[in-house]
Order: sequence, then structure tokens, then C-alpha cells
Amino acid sequence: MVDHIGILKAAGIALAASSLMAASARTAVAAPRAGSAVRRAIRQDNARRRERAQQATETQSAVNDYTTAVANAEAAVVESKAALRTAGQNETATRKTVIAKHEKSLGLVKALADQQAAKTAWESVAGPILEALRNTPEYAQAEAKVTAAKEKRQTGADNDEFVAVPRRGELAAPSSDLMAVAELERRTLDADPDSKALRERYLAAQARVIELHKKVTAAVEDDTTLKSAETATYSARTAVEAAEANLAAAQARLATAQSVAADGGAVEQPRSRRSKSTASESSQTSQN
Repeated sequence: MVDHIGILKAAGIALAASSLMAASARTAVAAPRAGSAVRRAIRQDNARRRERAQQATETQSAVNDYTTAVANAEAAVVESKAALRTAGQNETATRKTVIAKHEKSLGLVKALADQQAAKTAWESVAGPILEALRNTPEYAQAEAKVTAAKEKRQTGADNDEFVAVPRRGELAAPSSDLMAVAELERRTLDADPDSKALRERYLAAQARVIELHKKVTAAVEDDTTLKSAETATYSARTAVEAAEANLAAAQARLATAQSVAADGGAVEQPRSRRSKSTASESSQTSQN
């Protein structure tokens, strides 16, 4: 007689064993997959850590480069200002030398000496004449006219004899009254032949000096040596302005880099460092 119950039990045991073996197989396959995902996550995390560390290093390096650029720009400003002072001092010294050269070559030095000599000669003759004149009644009358004219101008009396002038609404007295003393002195000195001749000589010397001053001024303005010195000063001043502008820009870049670094961001590398990196990459590529 067939043992059906035994057969069924054996089949159940076999089926259970088969299921257990299948589950074990699935577990064996899933275990490596889970381990691979963990390792991949670890690798990604390590990569992010390395990336952040690299970014922090590059950021600090960039800030250091910008700080160095500011220091260099400050030194350039100091140097350019020193050059400007030197150029200015050279221009001043050159101007003095050039003026002295043209004053001598054009005869201004001699003309000034002639003018002083003519003035001294005239005053030596005019002095005694004026001294004697001041003790005369005529001179006293002339002084009285001047005094009265000044008082009228101050008080504004007798407006019919006054002429308005654009100086705070004041009124000017007739020149014949205000200039009474000067006119009397001039007439007296011109009445003396020696005094008149010496005065004309002095006036001529003055005119000569004025004329030569104009010539010297023109010669100095056209002097190539002085122009070179002026150009050097202008160039030095322009260099200072450029250095100061460069410093301001460097300070602005540093401030931006420090702000970005403080927020944990990536700081743009300075141009010099980018140029070096590009050159290095190009060199490596060509070698490969």
C-alpha cells in the first residue's frame, strides 16, 4: 500500500528546502549590491570633502594673492609720488636756470642795473628840489586841496563836482584836486633841466626793462630744456594718478574676495594666477 502521507511530507520538505535555497541565493546576490552602494556613497562623500578642502585652499590662496597685490599697489603709489617730487624739484631748478640764462643773454640783467642806476641818479637830483618845494606856500595850498577833496569824497558833499565810480557807490573828487600835490611836484621837477633829463632817462630804462621782461618770458616758455622738465613732471603726475587708481581697484578686489571667502564661496583667482594655470595646463598638454 502506497504511503501517501509520507510522500506528501517528503514533497513539502523538498519544497521548503528549495525555497530556502532560493532565498539564500537572493540574499547572497543582494549583499554585494548593498555593499557597493555604501562604498559608492563613501567615495562620493570623500570626493565632496576633497572638493571643499580644495576650494578652501584655493580661496585662501586667492585672498593671499589679492592681499599681495594691494601691498604691491601701495608700494607703487609711494614710488610714483617720490618720482613726482623729484620731477617737480628738477623742474623748479631747471626753470630758475633757464630764466637766469635768458635774462642774461637777452640783456635783462644789464637793463635792471641800468634802471636802478637811472633811478638813483634822478632821485639824487630830485630829492633836494622836492625838499625845498615842500617848504613853500604853494605846496601847502596843494596839500590843502588834496585834503579837502578827500573829505568831500568821504562825506559825499557837493555832488555836482563829483563823479560816481563803481566802488561801493563812492564818489570820486576831480583829479585836479586829488592830484594837486603830484602835479605840483611834476611841474617843479620838469622845470629843472637836469631833473627832467634824468627822469626821462629813468622812464626809458623802465620801458626797456618791461620790454625785455616780455622777451624773457617768451624765451622761457619756448625753451626745450624747460619743456622736457615740464613733460617729465606731467608724466610723473599721470603715473601717480594711474598708481592710485590701480591701488583703489586692488583694494576693491581684495574686499570682494574677503567677503566671498567669509561666506564660504569660491573666490575668483587673480588674473596672474589664472594666466599661470593656463600656461601650465598648455605645457602639460603639449608634453602629453
